[in-house]
Amino acid sequence: MQVLELAMSLPGVRQPLTTQQRARMTRRVIEPQLHERATIFLLLAQCLSRLSKLPDAPEAKKVRARQEGRRADKRTKGGE
Repeated sequence: MQVLELAMSLPGVRQPLTTQQRARMTRRVIEPQLHERATIFLLLAQCLSRLSKLPDAPEAKKVRARQEGRRADKRTKGGE
């Protein structure tokens, strides 16, 4: 979990890089792609939920609530 928390603090993971940050990057540094950023976030959310520390992750809590809402919508539409 510590590795994922550190990964979230890397430039370009929590939010996309700004043009200034891109200009400062060297050729050896690769900007994280959207799917990599999302994967880190979701893995961290999964770890926090398994450890019952979901209140520590308000962003993860919002994502989970949206997913549960979609599941409920599918159930109500399927039952009609």
